[in-house]
Amino acid sequence: GHAGESAAFQHWLLHATGATRPLLHAVYGVHGETRLDEVVLPHLRGYHGIGPVRVGNAAAAQVQHDVYGEVILTTCDELEMGGTLDVHEAQLLADFGQAACRLWREPDHGIWEIRLPPRHNTHSKLMCWTALDRVLTLHTKHPLPIDLGWVAREREAVRADIEAHGWNPSVGSYVGYYGSAAADTSVLLMPRLGYIDGRHPRMRATVDYILRTLSVDGLLLRYPAGDCYDGIPGGEHLFLICNFWCVDCLARQGRLREAHALFERLLSLANPVGLFAEEYSLDHGRPMGNFPQAFSHVGAITAALALARAERGEEGVIW
Repeated sequence: GHAGESAAFQHWLLHATGATRPLLHAVYGVHGETRLDEVVLPHLRGYHGIGPVRVGNAAAAQVQHDVYGEVILTTCDELEMGGTLDVHEAQLLADFGQAACRLWREPDHGIWEIRLPPRHNTHSKLMCWTALDRVLTLHTKHPLPIDLGWVAREREAVRADIEAHGWNPSVGSYVGYYGSAAADTSVLLMPRLGYIDGRHPRMRATVDYILRTLSVDGLLLRYPAGDCYDGIPGGEHLFLICNFWCVDCLARQGRLREAHALFERLLSLANPVGLFAEEYSLDHGRPMGNFPQAFSHVGAITAALALARAERGEEGVIW
C-alpha cells in the first residue's frame, strides 16, 4: 500500500536506466552512474574476519540480459497498482523491448554474475521471454511504439530455444545453462513469471531434480558448489531467496505440507528482529553474506503470498 514509495522507485528506475538506452546495465548508482569499479580494501577484515571488503561492484561491467525482463516487469507491476506511463516512458520501454528482441540469442553473465566467460544462461533467456511477454501485455492498456508482430515472433522463438536447449532430457530437468546438466534454482521462477504452469510435468521434474541435487540438510544451494560453475573460488552457503522460490513452486504444485515445512524453517533463520541475510551457514549457525538483504525479504513475501493463494485454492499461472 505504499504507493508513494512505489512510484518514486519506478521514477528512479526509468530515470537511471534511461541514461543508457536502449541498453540496460546490470548495476546503477544512486544517481544513475554506471561506472562502479570494484576495489578491495585489504586493511578491513570484514565481519568476523570474513573478507574481502569491497567498494564498487565488478558486475557493473558485466552483460546481464535478465535485466530487460526485470525493468519491464517492474513497470507492469506498478501500472497494475494504478501507476501511470507518459509518452517518454512508453518509448523507453519500447526501446528496452526491442533491445531484448535483438540480444536474447547472445550469451551473458546471468543473474548470479558469474566470473567466467559469458554463456547461454537459461534464466537470462527466461527473463528475455518475460520482457517480450510483458511488452505485449502492456500494449493492450498502454500502447507502445513497437512492432508487435516482431515482438510476438521473438517471444515464441525464445520459448522454443529454452525448450530445446534449457531442458536437459538426460537429467529430466531445466538446467542452469545450455549444454550443462547442472541444476540451478533460478529456473524455479518459471511458474511465477507465467512461462509454465507449476504443475506441468517438466516443472515437477525440475523441482524434484533441484531438491535432489542442491539440498543440504533440507535447504538449498543456489547452484552446484565449486568454482567451476561461477568462477569464484571457495564454497557456497545456503542462499535464502532460492529456498523461498522453492516454497513458491511447491505451493503452486499443491505440495502444501512440504511448502509450509520449508517456509517455517526459513523463518527461523531470521535474526531476533526478523531480518534476513543473503545466505545462511549451517556449519556456523549464523547469517552470512550481505546483511540485511532485500533479495531474501522479497523472497519471503512472495513465498507467503503464494502459500496463502494456494491455500485459498486460487488458480492461474501468474500470481
